[in-house]
Amino acid sequence: MARVEQWAESGPRQYSLACRGTARIVVDEWLPDDPYPRARTRMAPDAAGDEPDWDPLLEKRAELQLLCGQGGRRDRQLRWIASQLAEPVDYAGDDATAASFRAASDLPLGAADRHRALVAPDAAARVDVLASAVDDLVAALRFRLQA
Repeated sequence: MARVEQWAESGPRQYSLACRGTARIVVDEWLPDDPYPRARTRMAPDAAGDEPDWDPLLEKRAELQLLCGQGGRRDRQLRWIASQLAEPVDYAGDDATAASFRAASDLPLGAADRHRALVAPDAAARVDVLASAVDDLVAALRFRLQA
């Protein structure tokens, strides 16, 4: 489920939307597209799980920021990533689920890693997926910067 946060007319009878997810759903059945994609869905709340351990993710995030900052002297894209990571983050709080989704949206990850985070069964598993994805990104950037 999503909430429309911004919209703009982008042509005759066409609109561009900026939406923020509010709840996870699972598509059980796709229905005919008349006049837009439709489906039968059900809610997919997080399972009960352990509290996330944020330390490994925050350490990997700091390593990514440092690496991008160093490589940013030669690469505009890395400079931009470093700027996106410059603001300190604090994911501690009462709602680990919301914080884990916020972490997924804060990090410079690709679609496959974001999807892996989205389908994780609970907040702790989601944070572990994110830490692994950032670790992979750090390894790829180290390789890229060696060239």
